[in-house]
Amino acid sequence: MTVRGGTAALRSVLSRRLAACLRRPVSRRAAEFTVLLTGDSELRSLNRRYRGKDEVTDVLSFGADGANLGDVAISVPALARKSRNSGLSVADEALTLAVHGRLHLGGMDHATVRGYASMRRAEESLLARHRLRSGLERAAEEVE
Repeated sequence: MTVRGGTAALRSVLSRRLAACLRRPVSRRAAEFTVLLTGDSELRSLNRRYRGKDEVTDVLSFGADGANLGDVAISVPALARKSRNSGLSVADEALTLAVHGRLHLGGMDHATVRGYASMRRAEESLLARHRLRSGLERAAEEVE
């Protein structure tokens, strides 16, 4: 796993904590992937180009073939906003988004009720080591 962009401090903390979360295999597919910490404008551009949605989002995942599992792009300003709203530290929110993106790279999706439940359990399991709750769980509470 490689973390690029963002500040050196955030890259360091995220790399260390994400490696600890992913000690257990998430899927049988390749394990190598890249996390790009970038800005709102780049996430908006990627979202528009690949998903047809002209809006900022917090995290996107792009699968790849072969030895590399793919890439996870995270908007640092979006994660900072989420951090303020959730009460989590920026590092905790970054970890939550990176785990979420990594699960998408492993083939998980939350578009269906069954997929949502499965992905939420996987997030909870991986984030438990850091005493963090699933971002999907927190999002569901905001809707209720």
